Amino acid sequence: MSSEAFRRSERMTRFLRHVVENSLREDVGQLKESAIGHAVFDRPVDYDTKQDPVVRNEARRLRTKLEQYYASEGAEDPWSIEIPRGGYSPVFTRRKLEAQEAEAATAKAAPRFSRPLGIGIALALLSLGVAWWVLQPPQVPVFGKIRPVSSAVENELHATYDRQSKQLAYSSNAQGNYDIYLREPSGRVTRLTHHPADELHPSFSPDGKELLFARASQAGFDIVRLNLSSEQERVVARSEGLMFGGPVADPTEMFGSPGPVWSPLGDVFAFTTATAESKSKRAIHLFHWKTGRLQQLTYPSGQQHDLDPAFSPDGRQLAFGRWLTNSTSELHVVEVASGKIRKITAEQADYRGSSWLPDGRSLIVSSNRSGLFGLWFLSLADGKLRPMTLSASHARDPALSPDGKQLVFSEYRQQSEVWRSSTIFHPQGPGIHEQVLRSTRQNHSAQYSPDGASIAYVSDRSGSWEIWVEDLASHRARQITKFEGPMLGSIQWSPQGSQLAFDARPAGNSAIFLADLGAGNLVRKWSEGAFEEKMPSWAHDGRWLVFNSNRKEGQQLWKAPLQDPSQATFVAREFAADSRLSADGNSIYFESENGQLRRVPIAGGATQPVNLSGISAASRVWTVNEKGIWLVDTKPNPPQARLLDPTTGQYRLAAELPGKIVQNTPSLSVSPDRQWVLYSLRKESKSQLLVLEANGYQR
Repeated sequence: MSSEAFRRSERMTRFLRHVVENSLREDVGQLKESAIGHAVFDRPVDYDTKQDPVVRNEARRLRTKLEQYYASEGAEDPWSIEIPRGGYSPVFTRRKLEAQEAEAATAKAAPRFSRPLGIGIALALLSLGVAWWVLQPPQVPVFGKIRPVSSAVENELHATYDRQSKQLAYSSNAQGNYDIYLREPSGRVTRLTHHPADELHPSFSPDGKELLFARASQAGFDIVRLNLSSEQERVVARSEGLMFGGPVADPTEMFGSPGPVWSPLGDVFAFTTATAESKSKRAIHLFHWKTGRLQQLTYPSGQQHDLDPAFSPDGRQLAFGRWLTNSTSELHVVEVASGKIRKITAEQADYRGSSWLPDGRSLIVSSNRSGLFGLWFLSLADGKLRPMTLSASHARDPALSPDGKQLVFSEYRQQSEVWRSSTIFHPQGPGIHEQVLRSTRQNHSAQYSPDGASIAYVSDRSGSWEIWVEDLASHRARQITKFEGPMLGSIQWSPQGSQLAFDARPAGNSAIFLADLGAGNLVRKWSEGAFEEKMPSWAHDGRWLVFNSNRKEGQQLWKAPLQDPSQATFVAREFAADSRLSADGNSIYFESENGQLRRVPIAGGATQPVNLSGISAASRVWTVNEKGIWLVDTKPNPPQARLLDPTTGQYRLAAELPGKIVQNTPSLSVSPDRQWVLYSLRKESKSQLLVLEANGYQR
C-alpha cells in the first residue's frame, strides 16, 4: 500500500472511531460536520463546511466501505454499523443470522441490548473487523507465464470456467460459424452445438451440468439453455434491440457482451436486452427460473446502455459496463436484491469484460485506458486500477476460475489496410487494386482530399486511435490529433481542403471537432454543451455542417452554420448514421438506425427511403457525388462497389474489390477524378484464448 493510500485509510478509521465513540457517549455535538472536520481531518474550528466538503466526501467513502465489509468479511458478524445518509450518527443493528435464530429458539429469554454491551460489541467490531478491513488493500493474484489453450488456427473467444474450475466452455469457428465447445482438464475438446447461427457467451449453471449461451438471430440473440448430459436445448429468453454488441458478420468485432451469465445462487441469470420503455435502450435484466419473470435490474438514462454483466462470487452483486457513447463506458456494480447501483470508475475509457476475484473486493477488467486493451486489477474500494504485466496486446473477456488459480482471456489481433481499386471511369476499367498505406495495426475511414493529393484516415499505429493525413506522392504521414483516448472518426474534408471535421470523445460524450490543417494542426471543439454529437458532413459551400445530435430528443439529424453552432436547426427526426449532400445540394442522404438509406430535403421535412433492392449494402460504407450513390454490395464474394442512380433506381458495377472490407466506419471515398474508390481491407481478425497460472497472492 502506498503512503498516501495508508494515510487515507487511517483517516477513514479515525472517522469511524470518532462517530462510534461519540455516539455511544451521546455527545451529539461531536457528530456535527464541523466538529468531525476539526477532530478527524485537522480543519480549523471555524472552517467553512460549504466550501470544504471533506467530511461529506469521506462519509460517502466510509458508507461504501461498510457496505463492502458486511457483504464480504463481515457477513457473519452479529452486529453491524451503518451511517445513514443525511447525518453522521451511526446505527447499530443486531443481525438475524441463522446461528442467532437457532440460539434464540432454544433460549428461554433473549437478553436485551444494553449500552455497555453495545459499546463492547461496537469497539470489538471496530478494532478487530472493520478497521482492519478498511486498512487492507485487496489481495490480487500473481500470475506466471502465458500459455495458449490450444494451437488452433481458428478464432476462439468468450471462455468461462465452471464452478469447480475444471471445465472450460468457449466459442470457436473451427467448423465455419461460431459454435460452443467444452474443454475438459484432460485436454479433450467436445463440440456442443451444431446450429448454423453463431453461438457465443457460454455460462455454466452452478452445478456445472448445464450451459446458457447466446445464439444470433434476426432480432438480436436467443438465450439457449443446454443440458450437457442429454444434449437437449431450449430457448428460454431473447435479447432484443441490440444496435451494438449484437450479431455481426465477425463476432471478434463486437462492442460488448449481452450475456447471459448464470448467478452462482442458481435462481436467476442476467443478460442485456431492450427495455419495455424503448427498443433502443438496453439494460441489464434478470430472468427468474422459478417464475419465468423478466425483471429489469438497471435503468440507464439518456443515450446510455448497459452491457457485460458479471456476478460476484456470492451472487449478491453484479458488475457491468455502462456504455456512454461509442468506445466510452464506465464500470458499475449493482446490488441484486435492492437494485442499488454504485459507479466504480471515472476513466472515460472503454471496457470489454470483467471477472471477480474470489474475495469479492476487486475485479480483473479489460480496459483501453492506456491505448490498447489490456488487463487491469480494479479495487472496488477506491476505483483504482493497477495494470497486469502481460506479453499480450488487445486482451479482452477475462474469466478467472472460481478457485482463483487460472485466468483465461482472449487476445485479439486485428489488422486493416487502406487500398484503392480502379472504377469504370478508369482508362483501364475495373480490376486494378493498389495498396495505399500499410500498417501492422488498424487503419480505416480513409477519405480523399478535394484535390486528391492526400488522404485523411483513422489509425491506432501510435497506440491509441488518432487521425492522420498522408501525402500520396511522398507517402509522408503526419499525426493530426493527440487525444490518446477512446475511438474517434467520421472524418470529412472541407470543400476547400483546409479543414477536417470529425467526432471524438476526450470528455466522455461524443462531440464534433475541427482540425485546421495549417502549420500548427490546430484542433478545436466545435460542438457546444454536453450534447451527444457526431458524424459531421459539410455543405458544398463549406459554410454549414450537417450532423447527428441529441439536442432535442434521441439522436436526430441537424444542421448549423460553421461559425455559430448554437444556431442549429432541426432537419429530420430519424437517427442518422452519416449524412451526405446530394450533388445539387437540395437533399441530404443518411443511413437510418436499421441500416436503411434515406433522404430528406435540406430544409427538413418528411424522409423517403432509397430503393436498394437486391443489394446487401455494407453498413456506413457509402458516399455521394454527381455520378450518384456509391456503395459496397457484400453479397458477391469478393464484394463489389456499385453506383446507384437515385433518379432511375438503376445501379451498375463501379469497381471490384479484392477482399473483405471493414464495415461500420465511413470507409468509402471516391477520388476527385472518379477513377478510384478508396476503402479499408481487413487483413487479419484473429482471437486466441490464453491462460495464466496464479503463483500466489499479494496485496
